[in-house]
Order: sequence, then C-alpha cells, then structure tokens
Amino acid sequence: MIREQIEGYTWESMAMLAAVVAPDGTVLDANPALERLAGGPLVGTGFDTLIQAPQRDAFARRLAAAGHEWTGVNFALASGGAEIAADRRVWLRRAGDAILVVAEPAVGEQEHLVTKVLELNDELVAAHRELVQQREELRRASHRIHSLEAITAAGLLDLRLDELFEQVLGIIAEAVGSERAVLLMVDDEGESLVARAAVGLAPHVELGGIRVPLGVGVAGSIAVAAEPRVIPDLSKVDVHSAYLRESSRSMAGVPLTLDGEVIGVLHVSSGELDRFGEEDLRLLVPAAERAALAIGRARVVERERRIAETLQRSLLPDVLPSIDGLQLAARFEPGAGVEVGGDWYDALPLPSGDLAVVIGDVAGKGLRAATLMGELRSGLRAYAIEGGGPMETLIRLNRLAQRSFHMATAVLMHVASDLGSVTFASAGHLPPLLLAANGSARLLQGGASTPLLALREDIEDGTAPLAPGDRIVLYTDGLVERRREPIDESLERLRSAGQGFDGTVEALCDHLIEAMRPPAGAAKDDIAVIALERSAGAAAE
Repeated sequence: MIREQIEGYTWESMAMLAAVVAPDGTVLDANPALERLAGGPLVGTGFDTLIQAPQRDAFARRLAAAGHEWTGVNFALASGGAEIAADRRVWLRRAGDAILVVAEPAVGEQEHLVTKVLELNDELVAAHRELVQQREELRRASHRIHSLEAITAAGLLDLRLDELFEQVLGIIAEAVGSERAVLLMVDDEGESLVARAAVGLAPHVELGGIRVPLGVGVAGSIAVAAEPRVIPDLSKVDVHSAYLRESSRSMAGVPLTLDGEVIGVLHVSSGELDRFGEEDLRLLVPAAERAALAIGRARVVERERRIAETLQRSLLPDVLPSIDGLQLAARFEPGAGVEVGGDWYDALPLPSGDLAVVIGDVAGKGLRAATLMGELRSGLRAYAIEGGGPMETLIRLNRLAQRSFHMATAVLMHVASDLGSVTFASAGHLPPLLLAANGSARLLQGGASTPLLALREDIEDGTAPLAPGDRIVLYTDGLVERRREPIDESLERLRSAGQGFDGTVEALCDHLIEAMRPPAGAAKDDIAVIALERSAGAAAE
C-alpha cells in the first residue's frame, strides 16, 4: 500500500520523469513531467528518442534485462528542442508485460527543488513557531482560568476571613509567578490599608505592622484611583513601605472593589526590573474581582457566625441549678467550622420537685439554627413546667417544631425529687450514658422516638435507677460521630472512655471531650455535654 502511494506520488510529480514502456521501448503511457520535457505527447513513440544516440543501445540492453526489482543507471536525457542533455539517474522495473521507467531530476532541477524545499522548510518553521506560540497562549489562558476557578472555589469553602486571605493570595502569587505578594484591606475607619496576608515576606517583617494611608505610596494611590497599575521601576515612584523599597524593583497592583467601593488592594512585587506587564494584569484584574466577591461573602458569613455564636452562648445557662445531693456540670465547645450549629443544653427545677435536664441539637448551621434553638429551649422550659412526663413535654415541643418546619433532636430527663431514679425520653437523639458507681458503663435504653418534626407520640418514657455515685451524661452528636465510622462503634468508644473513670463530674466532661477528640485535632462539629452525679452520701427520701 505504501509503495503504491509512493509510485502514485512519483507519477503525479512535476520533477520526476516516469513512463510505462513496452519491451521494445515503445511508450505506452507517460506522466506530465516527461511529456513536458519531450515537448509533447509520447505515447506510441520510442522512449529512446529522449536518450542521446551513443547511449541508445545501452538503454535497449537495460530495458531487455529489466527484472521485478528496481535497477538504476545514468543516461543523458534531453528534450526534443535545443536543450542540452543532462545526466539523470534512470530506474527500471518490469511490471507484467510492461516496464516502468523513472528518471530523477537533473542536477539543476535538484538545486531548484532544494531551494523550494528550503523555502517550504522556512514556512514550516514559521508555522511551527506560531503553533508553539498559540499552544503557550492556550496554556497561559488555561492557567488563568484554573487560577480564577480556584479563587471562586475558595470563596465557597466557608473559610474564615484570615484563611481566605491567605488562600486567595497564595493562588494569585503562584499564578503570576511572583516572589512576593501582599493583600491589604481598608480599615474600619476608612483611612488606611492594613496588611492581612502576605507571600514571601521576610521573617523579620511583621504583617500587622504594614499600614499604608489611603492616597500615599503605590498601594494607597491604587486604592484612591481605583485603577490597576504596573510599575516597571519602583525607584521612580513614591513607595511608602521601606521594606518594599529595599526588597523589590517592580510591582503590579489592583484594587479590590465590591459594590463599587474599594475594600482593599492586592499587589505583587519582584526583585527584577520590568517584571510585570499587561499579561499579568489580564490575570490580576479578574482575580481581584473574584477575590473581592469571596471576601464580601466571607465577611457576611463571619458576621452571621458572630451573631449566631453570641445568640447561642446567651441561651445557654450561665449557672446550673444547685440541688442537694446532686452535682451538675456542662461544657460547650464550638466546632472548627465557620458556621455555628444549634447545640444546646439546659437544667431547671420543676414544680413537682423533679429536676429536668435536657440536651438538644437543631439540624443545620448558622443564624437560623441558633434562632430555632432559642425557640425550642424557651418552649421546652414552658412545656416542662406545665407538668407531665418527658415524652409528654416532647410531644408539646413537637408542635412548636412543626410550626417552624425545622428538624431537631433532644433528650429530656427528669431526675426524681428523691434522686433515686430518672425518667427520660428521646426525640431521635443519642442515648444517655450511665456510669455506675462500681465503674461499669452502659447506654440507657428505652424512651426512644423519632426526631422533632416527625415525632412518634406512642412511645413510653424510659426509666432507670440512680444509685449514690452513679453519673449520667447527655451529649450531642459532635462528641461521638466520626466520618466513615458506624455510629455503634462511636457509641462504644464513648462507653469505653467513660468506663472506670472516677474523677469529679466536672473532670468527667473534660475527660470525655478529650478522649473522643478526633486524631486530626479540633472537632469539626459543635460539642455540648451535660452530666449529673448523685452524691455518694445522698440517700433517697
């Protein structure tokens, strides 16, 4: 197949001469190049008319001896005109009853072809260079898009502001290949830019010490003008920062604009002169736009978190009730995430003389969860005072949850006035942990219904004796749940952690939180724990 393609190319060539001849030398077919050389059609004529007379006998012998493999010999071929004959390499091969004759270009023609090839090669080199340039432009464009997507993604991660500053700045510095980068934000007074994140800053330079008045220096001027700027030589402009003057020779900066207001400035710098150009601004400008949006969103989330956390902590009891013969302790530890959850606990004496102890968890995060947690806590207090057992109170609380159409879980426990027993009910919450005075530990069974909003109301309260020295722990899922770990295994870890612990009830809360903390460090979810202990010397009335 390849040979046929090569021979087809040879036949159509404008430089290679080709013919099909009979054994007696009569031309049966000739390609255009050969007929152009002969000055007209050749079919029916003798091929040897193109051969110089002294060489015709030798050509006839070569023709008669042609086999099925190509053989080559030099002959002088000339046109029918006055053109001087030129030596050519002539190749012959038998193909059935005919013979293929192919003649290479003459030396002069070869030089012409070489020139054409070189011209074509120059064109190919230029085309290759253009292709490489286009590929590089595509690579840079792809890199810009990837960097912009990474900035956008960072804005959706619910990072804290300082974490977002560092992540966004790191992405931008890497994208432009800058040695140093600084992100400055306008302060609360609107008078200065204050550095909030930096890349490549020398160890002796304190980030908090970098402050630039608006309108002063390069960064201050960019903030006032609200326009990007490239400075090829920093020695020719007013630079406010002494460190920037000493460490850098060129820079590029862009304003961070949100809702038409400049909220900060981001600049990159280098020890090289004229390091940055328009190509860098084509990345920095859209990067700054996305960074400003991400910062604006993070500010809203952080503001909401502070409000929610303040609300959540304000709704937790400052002091637990003081009950003779009973020790109470509680802990609340916010998670490592940005958003506040709806964990809560409470304890209140009831008109019946019992003590109500409750812990709950509202589904979701943020201000809404904290607000609903406050509603449920207040509602439970009111319903518990009305009287009835734990499940009766949870049934009333379920009506409130249905009005808000928000799911929550809770465990409500009544400690009998004589301290000798507890009665409890669960709305989809994890079971209480009983640590007996003899050191054994078990999860209390009974009284378990479905979560609020879908509460089954036909469940009876669970009961358990409370002997002197016994302790009971109520907790939220942040204490025990781990990703990819079955909940039964998590609860067994909790039971094992509490078994045999003989410290105070205060120490018990701390011990369980530390023992159950994930290996990576701080828990990801909020943790609430409330524990009670019947004093060893407290006798039932």
